[in-house]
Amino acid sequence: MSEQNTTPNHAGGSVPLAGSERPAAARIQATHGPVDSSRRIEVTVILRRQEPLTETPAEPMSREDFVARHGASSGDLHLATDTFRRLGAEILEADPASRRLRLAGTVEELSRIFGTTLEEVTSSGPHGHDITHRHRTGGLQIPAELDGIVTAVLGLDDRPQARAQFHAIPLAAAGTSYTPPELARIYNFPAEADGSGQSVAIIELGGGFG
Repeated sequence: MSEQNTTPNHAGGSVPLAGSERPAAARIQATHGPVDSSRRIEVTVILRRQEPLTETPAEPMSREDFVARHGASSGDLHLATDTFRRLGAEILEADPASRRLRLAGTVEELSRIFGTTLEEVTSSGPHGHDITHRHRTGGLQIPAELDGIVTAVLGLDDRPQARAQFHAIPLAAAGTSYTPPELARIYNFPAEADGSGQSVAIIELGGGFG
């Protein structure tokens, strides 16, 4: 296992990435030293929007219009792609709609690009189980030419982020079910509303998908 070189090697210099500071993980049980520098990992880089999304649009907006106004610009996407590729990262995906770049590389390469050190630690997870994961503290660096363009770098530190909220219930309590109209009456749902034009998103973090 070789040591990670965490000095950014950017021809145009590097700058701190605002908001990237990380404290030490809570409930660390053991530290295992630097992550193997030859291990291949993936990270996600988030780019700025073309126009800030400050409020909900008054009217529905097509995906194409949303991307054109609030996605990543082609100029930002190309500059970021070219810069990270030049620095040694592999570009797995470049999506203007979600403003995401997915990068891959060895721990040594990505640690050098973003000016950090990754350790392997074991900490107590959300459910009390010990989990071994990558860990970093402090802030990240990005190439100076991407200052203001890159807004976040995710995935270098893969400590658990959330606790699943699903619960198992006794079989005796699972025998009652309701039809949609019955639920609408229970919650006093407006009778004239039919959900047309509305979208509902349900996110469950930490598992629970079967």
